[in-house]
Amino acid sequence: MNKTTTLAALVAAFAIAAPAAQAQISLEARGSIQNPTGDFGDDATSEAGFAGTVFFNVSPRLSLYGGYGVETFGCEGCNDDDGYQSKGFEGGAKFILTPAPTGVLPWVRAGATFHDLEVESGAFRATSDRKVGFQASAGVDIPLGQVLSF
Repeated sequence: MNKTTTLAALVAAFAIAAPAAQAQISLEARGSIQNPTGDFGDDATSEAGFAGTVFFNVSPRLSLYGGYGVETFGCEGCNDDDGYQSKGFEGGAKFILTPAPTGVLPWVRAGATFHDLEVESGAFRATSDRKVGFQASAGVDIPLGQVLSF
């Protein structure tokens, strides 16, 4: 069984196991500005990224998530069309901390990524194998009514 099928099976198992009263799904679309660091930052330049994520709410404060993300980077001394692109699947858990009196919902989340890296420079083009990585983040959800947050 390949890793994509395994991830899909795990998501399906969580979906079946949750009580129907708590079976809430939420969607996230996000954009980002990438900042390469370390040795990669010596050649790569900042550009943009985007991702789409589906959250399955296990409880009012805990969600499991899965999605797909793409991060692009330019490169020093390359043509505008050349650069790096990291893309692949992401999944993990999000925990909502104690809500603020204003309704703002602080959260933390951690999970795994399953990305590959594509490099393009002139006629040269190469793609790495997909590898498992880790991600962690923190933020706030700012409710804008009953069904939309910023």
